[in-house]
Amino acid sequence: MQKYTIKAGDTLWALSKQYDIPLDEILTANPDVVPENLQIGQTVNLPTRGKTEKHHHTSSGSGRTISMRVTSYGWNDNDPPSAEIAYPKSGGYPTKHNSATEGRGTYEDPITFATDERELDIGTMIYVPFLRKYFVMEDRCASAVQA
Repeated sequence: MQKYTIKAGDTLWALSKQYDIPLDEILTANPDVVPENLQIGQTVNLPTRGKTEKHHHTSSGSGRTISMRVTSYGWNDNDPPSAEIAYPKSGGYPTKHNSATEGRGTYEDPITFATDERELDIGTMIYVPFLRKYFVMEDRCASAVQA
């Protein structure tokens, strides 16, 4: 475990990208830290990892299209079950909303969906042709994290 001192502008999401550590691991290592209320000078734990444990990002890059299968669950599969989201825009994440009840499904206003951030990066947008709607990864899914 490595100690890190919070500086102006830091977010746990940004630290997860900077140090290539899944956000869920940082959150687990800091159970008493409120991500939306980080203070300059505050110390947080950053899990250390071996070379074989390097996190793999699934980002397709800007403007690229990838195809994948998606399984959809209801709100009760969010972790914890509620309309709250794990990665709110107000917490400094690259997302669009502060609650799972937001979003109309347009490109400009996508609907929130939940998954393990090891599957898709926080803020990843997907389009579901059958529904003709856009979705944005803004929440943690208990079933996906346990899989």
